[in-house]
Amino acid sequence: MSRVLAVVPVADERASWERLLVETVRTEFRVEVFIAPQGSPLLGAGCAVAGCTGYGYHRPWGRGTGLALCALHGQEWRRQGSPEIDAWIAGAKPLRALRPLRACAVAGCRRSTSSWGRCAAHRWRREHASKVGGEVCRVDGCEFPALPGRSLCDTHQDRLRARNDIRARKDIKPASVETYLGFVRAERERAAGAYVLRSVSGTARLELQYLLQHEADVGRQVNPRRFNDLVGLVADARVPSLLSRDKDEWRRVAEVTARHYAKLGTLAGYAHERLCELRDGAVDPWAPDRWRMARLPLGGDRAHDTTQTLDFGAIRRGWLRELLKRWARYRLQSGTLAPQGVSHALWSFKELERFCERSGIELADAEQLSRGLLEEFLDHVARLPLARNTKHALLRHVKVVLDDLDRHGWVRLARDARYFRDELPSQSHSLPRFIDEAVMRQLESDVALERIGDETAITAVVVLMETGLRSQDALLLDADPVVVLPDGSPVLRFVNHKRKREAAIPISDRLLARIRDQQQRNARSFPDGSPWLLPAIGGRNGQGRQPYCYATLLRRLKDWLAGLELVDADGAPVTVTPHQFRHTLGTRMINEDIPLEVIRRMLDHGSLSMTQVYSRLSDTKLREHFDNFRERINRRGEKVTLECDGVLGEATWTKERLARSRQALPNGYCGLPLQQRCPHPNACLSCDSFLTDVMFLDAHREHLTRVDEQLAKATASGWERIAESNESDRVNLINIIEGLERLGAEKGSEDRAA
Repeated sequence: MSRVLAVVPVADERASWERLLVETVRTEFRVEVFIAPQGSPLLGAGCAVAGCTGYGYHRPWGRGTGLALCALHGQEWRRQGSPEIDAWIAGAKPLRALRPLRACAVAGCRRSTSSWGRCAAHRWRREHASKVGGEVCRVDGCEFPALPGRSLCDTHQDRLRARNDIRARKDIKPASVETYLGFVRAERERAAGAYVLRSVSGTARLELQYLLQHEADVGRQVNPRRFNDLVGLVADARVPSLLSRDKDEWRRVAEVTARHYAKLGTLAGYAHERLCELRDGAVDPWAPDRWRMARLPLGGDRAHDTTQTLDFGAIRRGWLRELLKRWARYRLQSGTLAPQGVSHALWSFKELERFCERSGIELADAEQLSRGLLEEFLDHVARLPLARNTKHALLRHVKVVLDDLDRHGWVRLARDARYFRDELPSQSHSLPRFIDEAVMRQLESDVALERIGDETAITAVVVLMETGLRSQDALLLDADPVVVLPDGSPVLRFVNHKRKREAAIPISDRLLARIRDQQQRNARSFPDGSPWLLPAIGGRNGQGRQPYCYATLLRRLKDWLAGLELVDADGAPVTVTPHQFRHTLGTRMINEDIPLEVIRRMLDHGSLSMTQVYSRLSDTKLREHFDNFRERINRRGEKVTLECDGVLGEATWTKERLARSRQALPNGYCGLPLQQRCPHPNACLSCDSFLTDVMFLDAHREHLTRVDEQLAKATASGWERIAESNESDRVNLINIIEGLERLGAEKGSEDRAA
């Protein structure tokens, strides 16, 4: 039976879980109030006020600057109306609650100050020695003696008196010493960024302590205020362990809690996942019915595969569930399928199970997976209100799984219990989704790029624009991915995660400069180094160990385009995905007549057939030109209108493409049928099959100039045959030029009328 670790059902398991936590959580974290030392990755930057020892929490300068204010200074800054931060910080001082207490200025006095730099006994300039109590002030960390008959020293007694004066003016009951001690403790903990676990105990406290330890070990920042909200949520739930509820249940509880933190459910779910990872480590990570991808030994090279878990528990039939788990493990470990692909396959078999239940088919074992059942399911899928490609994917996943099960002998299936390739619904093949050139030119400008705001995101966008890398490959670039060849040209090395190989492509000097700037920013932000050229930003990546998040990149692109207010030809707001930059680069190279093999290597396609998608786009563009310039001129200057519609139009266009590809003429096209050979090559101006259009008008004018020069030279030299040949070409060229000029004028008149 598979072991489900989302719930701790019995006392023995709870005891073993607590023992594991005790063995795992280190001594420094096993306290009820944890205050991280200065420089800890848990806290990040300290307070920017000179002399303040508080933890940086408020960020008036914005994220990514490394500057912040502690909770108390942030509160004071907002209380004063949020003035200009740089001017305010210049005059700010450590708040009184965090300043060290001063001793009485009178020589030999051991008491703290009350006012005017002296204790209460010496503030009226009395010269006699002040009396001291026998006890030390009760405030934690205060070493000054308490006033005689009191429990606080001079300074803290004055602060308590001042606080009670304010409460008296508001008709509030005076605070006792115990209340004051609690206030001082809370204020210090808040300023220092303390993680307070007093309200929980036992296993729940150990679990939260482990979360702190885990985040510190991986170098992620943990906001103390958010963490303390989580502690309060667990305390209010009155559960012995966070594993007593599953992740989704914690999120539902957090949604109805009165606590103010909006993402408390996300943090609770994250804590639940980390605890399950710890517990799963004691057993086979492949054994549960719910696989957590972070725990599987697959490597972390999937930048934007958002699949976090694979839930096999949704497959109700145990024999089928175990087969799918075996198949999924084989596919994931062999690297032939990503987690998202496995998730889609599970969806296909869940749909197959639903179909069987509606049809009254028991499907008790593999023998019932017959050809008849598969045909009925094929008919069922055909009637589903799904897109054609979705239907194809649903059936293709069933086919792949059944083929693998049969090939490896994991189950005995009937010989015909499978789908064949030609049975699957056909797929629709769309052209590349390139970005319009008018929009692309605006996006590429330095002014537009600067409006992204996030320098790392700017670098990512420039890399995608200039290299056409898949976003996964771009976000996982090494810290130093550039190699300079002996001739001085820069080359970008990257890992093609789709093909699982290393590749390299040339880059521009502009991109090289952007990469060097990014490396300098990384060195300043992460003194210990980061393995990524594009590290994640924010509190959870204090040591630069996490690459830039694909979801963050999408959010930056969306905000950027909204700020630019760009619209397409129809007036709709422009939307761009990272992969469209790849399509745009491929389209540009096709339009520049770069050979397909060069484009294939630049985009690192696995086969030329993938690159030929862009050639279909080129064919579409050429057809547009054909439609626009369907009127040609023959050698006599007569207009020849080509059929452009219907079946004849398709045949004419096919003939046009063959003419262009068979013989490249500098001044027009050959109109001979494919089956007929030209008996007089290079004699086009005297050939009735020669056609040309206004695109070649300048070429014909230059040709006429050369013919006039040759004719004059032949006449002067007495070369009659050469002069006769050039005279014939001259007449034909004049006819062609005059005909093209008339055609151009007619075209211009039509455009103006339209």
